[in-house]
Amino acid sequence: MYALFQTIVTMMEYVKMGLLRNALIKFIYDERYKQKLQEVQNASLIINILFSALVIIFFLLCSGWLARLLKTPELEILLHWSIVLIIFQVPFNHCEIVQQSRMQYRQTFYAYFLRQGLLFLFIVSSLFISVKVITVQHLVMAQIVSLFLASCYFLFTSHKLLNKHLYFDKRIILRLLQFGKFVFGTALLSHIYKFADHFVTAYAIGSPVIGKIYVSYYSVVSRIAGVLDVPFLAVADVLFPKNVQAMSTDGTGLVSYYFEKMVGTLTALVIPASLFILFIPGFVIKIIAGPDYMKAVPILQVTMLFSFLRPFFTQFGYTMDSIGKPQINFRINMLFLIISLLSTFMSIRWFGNLMGAVYASSFTLILGCIVFYFILRNNLTIKLSNIIQYTVATYGQLFILAKKFAVKAV
Repeated sequence: MYALFQTIVTMMEYVKMGLLRNALIKFIYDERYKQKLQEVQNASLIINILFSALVIIFFLLCSGWLARLLKTPELEILLHWSIVLIIFQVPFNHCEIVQQSRMQYRQTFYAYFLRQGLLFLFIVSSLFISVKVITVQHLVMAQIVSLFLASCYFLFTSHKLLNKHLYFDKRIILRLLQFGKFVFGTALLSHIYKFADHFVTAYAIGSPVIGKIYVSYYSVVSRIAGVLDVPFLAVADVLFPKNVQAMSTDGTGLVSYYFEKMVGTLTALVIPASLFILFIPGFVIKIIAGPDYMKAVPILQVTMLFSFLRPFFTQFGYTMDSIGKPQINFRINMLFLIISLLSTFMSIRWFGNLMGAVYASSFTLILGCIVFYFILRNNLTIKLSNIIQYTVATYGQLFILAKKFAVKAV
C-alpha cells in the first residue's frame, strides 16, 4: 500500500517538475527574455500553484476510484493525507527550480538532505522507542514534517533569488505552458512507464492480497535500482542548463560531446556496481528489505543485467528537451509507454506473476536504446564508438587516481 502511495505522490511531483523546470531554464537562457527574468520566474510560480491545485482537486474527487482501480482500499485515506504534502511541495519545488536555473546546487543538496534525512532519522529512531510498529500513517506524517522543515530552510536560503513582488505577464505564462506541455506530457508518460510494473502487476493479478505481495517485490527492486539512478538524475539536472546554454552559443556540437562524455562515464560507473549486485543479490535484498523479500532475487538479477543501458536511456529525454525538440521526446515516450504496458500485461500472462513484468521492462529498455540511438544520430550526430571510448577511458582515469592514492598512502 505504501509503495503504491509513494509511487503516485512521487509521480505527481516529478511530472510537475518536468512541466516547470525545463521550461523555466529554457526561457531564462533565451535572448528574447533576458530583460524579463522576473516575469518568467513569476510565471513559473503561478503555474506551480495552479498545477498543485488541480492535483489536490483530483485527489479529493478521484482518490476512491483510484484506490478501487489498484485494488487497495486503504489508499484513499493516504491520498487525502497527501494534499498536505502537495501544498508544501509548492515552495520547495519553486526554490529548487530557481536555484537550478542559476546553476546553484549547494542549497538544493542540503534541502534534500534535510527532507530525506529527517524521514530516515524517524525510521531509525523508531527502533529504539517503545512503539515497535510503524504504521503507514506514521510514515506519511513524518514525510509531511520533514518536507515542511526542508521547505522553510529552502525559502530562507533562497530569498535573495526569489522575487519580492508577485506580478505576471499573461503572454509569458502561455508561452511557458506552450513549451512545457510537451515536457509535462513526457514527464507523465515516462514516470508511468517507470512504474508500469507496479501498476500493471497490481491490476493484472486478480487477488488484491497477492497483487500487493508482488508489487512489494517490485518496489524493493525499484528502490535498489533507484540508487544507481541517482548519478544519472544528478548529471541530467546539471547538464540540462549547460546544454541549453551551449545550444544558444555553440550549436549541437558541444551538446553531442556532453552527451557522449556523460553517458560513457556513467556507464563505466554503473557496470561494476550492477555486477556487484548481480552476483550477491540475496545479500543486498536482506540488507535493504529483510529476508521476507527473498523472492525478489531473480527480479533484481534481471534488472541489474541490463542496467548498463540506463544512462543512455535516461539522458535521451533531457537532451531532446534541451535542444528544443520536446515534441519528439513526447511522441517517443507515448509510443514506448504503450509498448511497455502491453508487453508487461502479456508477459505476466506468459511468464507468471513474479517474472513477467521484469522481462517486459528489459525488452522495452533494449528496444528503446536502439530507437533512441538512431534518433540522436539524426539530430546530434551521436556515435556509439565515442561512448564506448569514453567508457573505457573512465576506467583508465580511475586506475590512475587509485594508483596515486596508493602511492600517497604508502
